[in-house]
Amino acid sequence: MEADVQGLKVIFDRICDSNVSEFTTTLDKLWYYIQIAKNVDQKQFADTKELRSLLTEYRTLLEKLQSTNRLERFLSFFRLRSMLEHTNIRLDVLMTEAFRVLPKPEKVGATWDLIQDQDGRSMWKDEFGVATFVIPLHHLLAAIVKRLNSNLSEEEGKVLGYVLDTADTGFVTQYKFAEFLKSFGPFTNCVVNTRAIFQEKWFVGFLARDECDALLESKAAGTFLLRFSGGIGSFALAFQGNEKVYHVKIRTLPQGFAMLDQKSKEEKVYQSLHELVQSHYYVLTQPCMDKIYLQPYFQGELSREESCDVLFGEPAGTFLVRFAQSTPLAVSYVAQDRSTKHAGLTFESGRWHVSLQPDSGCRTLDEILLNHDKEFKYPLHNRVSSIAQIIVQWTDQTAQISDVINDIWRPS
Repeated sequence: MEADVQGLKVIFDRICDSNVSEFTTTLDKLWYYIQIAKNVDQKQFADTKELRSLLTEYRTLLEKLQSTNRLERFLSFFRLRSMLEHTNIRLDVLMTEAFRVLPKPEKVGATWDLIQDQDGRSMWKDEFGVATFVIPLHHLLAAIVKRLNSNLSEEEGKVLGYVLDTADTGFVTQYKFAEFLKSFGPFTNCVVNTRAIFQEKWFVGFLARDECDALLESKAAGTFLLRFSGGIGSFALAFQGNEKVYHVKIRTLPQGFAMLDQKSKEEKVYQSLHELVQSHYYVLTQPCMDKIYLQPYFQGELSREESCDVLFGEPAGTFLVRFAQSTPLAVSYVAQDRSTKHAGLTFESGRWHVSLQPDSGCRTLDEILLNHDKEFKYPLHNRVSSIAQIIVQWTDQTAQISDVINDIWRPS
């Protein structure tokens, strides 16, 4: 195990990006346990065979991504990053089980004590222990309800779960909870703040930079949106300028949200994202209202090759819709022979068309996909679709999801 952990640390150390902290923190803890375990009777441990196997699998995957220059792409694009997060969570769970008899560090350092928010740190320490790094999601939600002494609606629980467990593992790490509180804290207001941000029509969650470009490139000047940037601990603003999409990083601080002012070129701190947006009304004139990212079949800026990767092993009829280079959108699907095939989606004269026969054109994307239900049977799971109806209702109390995302995204 020692060689695999060292190999993984070397790979991540070559990436000069704070986005890898989530992964290096896990490896630092595993390295600590391995060193301590050398002086402990091995018979006390749980079976480490599965942990060893996962480490080897993990290292092989990262070495492959690195050799093909795709690792940084996986780390920056959340739909792909989720695959790495899923493996990282499994590593944490197996590590906790395998080394549960080992003593926790006597002096808790930065690797183990990540939560800066005082109330959030106190809650985690009291309920789980400072040196506990991964817990089931439902345990954390229950602890939040207990500590805040307030009920959590089913809708709020689902949204919190979506933010805290993006990879849909059923677990939350201390690292992820610490990052969550940076954006939605303080802890005492984290549920209210989460709902407030997701109620904003301009917030699109985990869209990648390139996906924002695709949504905004044909929009009028002043159209804008906000998204997570590299994780849930920071945000980014994207807006259409003069035929160019601009991106501005927003830093999360204990006292608010900091962004570089485009006029003065000085960083200014705002108490909320709402205040930040309102303060730039002269530039940010209208939120981007395209909600295609809420569709269960939409997978964003996946490449043709990446679509083949994520559809591999899925049953015939599984499909996804993505942005494409030669056409506005493309659909990738698993054919009856289990190969992955691709078809272009174009919008002409007020109707959508797909490069499959028969094709007479349809008014909406949903209609054209339903017309080819032999090829397109099962949308590949899109994590955000699980809370799509909630987001729509929170942003517009009178809307139904079909009203908002069934007749959208008309390329100019």
